[in-house]
Amino acid sequence: MLIFIDVPTNGYGETMTNVCTSCSRDIPQGEIVVKFPCPSCGEVEILRCAKCRRLSNPYRCPKCGFSGP
Repeated sequence: MLIFIDVPTNGYGETMTNVCTSCSRDIPQGEIVVKFPCPSCGEVEILRCAKCRRLSNPYRCPKCGFSGP
């Protein structure tokens, strides 16, 4: 599923950034990303930028260690 992201705030008016799970790059508002729960544990949201998705760069779940393309 491809989505456009909005930059969330932390409730104090400070902008929180979304970070690509594969390359750790900040994802700017409006960039097309893919967002899905970890296929193994389902507890962590995996966020991938368009470039990492296109290049099939691997990602790793920080909670359970699952790695995917």
